[in-house]
Amino acid sequence: MYEEDHLLVSSIMRPIEFSVSPNTSIFKTVFLMNKNKKRDIPVIEHGKLVGVVSYTDIFRKIIKG
Repeated sequence: MYEEDHLLVSSIMRPIEFSVSPNTSIFKTVFLMNKNKKRDIPVIEHGKLVGVVSYTDIFRKIIKG
């Protein structure tokens, strides 16, 4: 059996460094992502994770219009 079979997510996950709310503008979200050199950002509402938005999500939305 490989060691990876016993590897838990808790041993590799990172704490949330920054987040946005569902009402945050895309412009501000992209600014935070660039500033912090992140490709995705958690979306928090009322203290709970409600989603994650990525550069790909934003790019697809802008391309589709």
